[in-house]
Amino acid sequence: MFGLFKKKTHEPVELQREDIDSYPPELARQIINGEDCDELSIGHGDFGSLTNPIPVNGPLGEIKYLAKLRGKSGNALFFHRIGSVNSSVTSNSIDLYEVVCLDGTQWHQLHFSMYHPRRSNNAPKEFSLMPFDKSLGIDLPFAFGVNGFVDNFPFSLPKAIVNFYGESPGLTFARHTQEKLDEFNFHRNKVENNKLKQVLILESYLTVSMTLLSDKLSSPPARAGIQIFILGMADMLRQVENLNWKQFISIYNDILSKYELEPSIPIEYFIEAVGNAASTNTDIEKILRLGAQSINLYITERDANAPTDILGAVVFSEKNASSFTSIN
Repeated sequence: MFGLFKKKTHEPVELQREDIDSYPPELARQIINGEDCDELSIGHGDFGSLTNPIPVNGPLGEIKYLAKLRGKSGNALFFHRIGSVNSSVTSNSIDLYEVVCLDGTQWHQLHFSMYHPRRSNNAPKEFSLMPFDKSLGIDLPFAFGVNGFVDNFPFSLPKAIVNFYGESPGLTFARHTQEKLDEFNFHRNKVENNKLKQVLILESYLTVSMTLLSDKLSSPPARAGIQIFILGMADMLRQVENLNWKQFISIYNDILSKYELEPSIPIEYFIEAVGNAASTNTDIEKILRLGAQSINLYITERDANAPTDILGAVVFSEKNASSFTSIN
């Protein structure tokens, strides 16, 4: 009985379904047939993480959800979509957003699964959702953010907002955005954004494949093969994005740390050792090259099968163990 008086979070499901009707037929079909839930049934970890993404109804659902999200201070959010990544909890791609409150607090990353018939009523930890405004009758389809990547976020956001929403209401939101950017301190910069983008590409590639390789990490040649394969991937991104040495080291180290693959020697010495060995050892050079080629295919061709290349690298490194056991 008391549930009748509970405040609703989102607009009625009927209106959420109307948004789905505006999508291309194939996308709409996937969304309608998706799991109707507040959290994925096989999700785990913090809500909004890669393994427990926020269910919403398509790209517009992401915008409407983020428009209602508030930080601990009660402020709305600036946001942009960094890109799509893979997750072990769904076969569909996951959208990754970077958010920060309008007062410069609570920098955060949130993951969304957009293949669901309605938006989740749950909020990530330390965030809350504004209740449905009956006087408006709908959830607003615009906010202080966009569903594309914004270079130098959030400082380039005003222009991106106008481009995304048009002059009306874009100019109004852009003006308020600039006022907040001028008033508060925002620490994110272009270098950090670029690093974040590269780390996310590597994480997306490795999410599923590393799960399959968990039992191989205790094998010295397999472990070395994985480290070298990832080094080849990181070096390809370094060349494509013109990263400096410090950025390259930081990205490579972050990825190895995430998967508990740190070498037994300092990371700089390890990279130098691999480079020296590759100049005379064709097996090591082959794994470096395979990693570079695989990540290039993954990015340029959107090759969903590219992440399986690392499995072949592990088999090769174990078969040619003598070439890899001395690297660490």
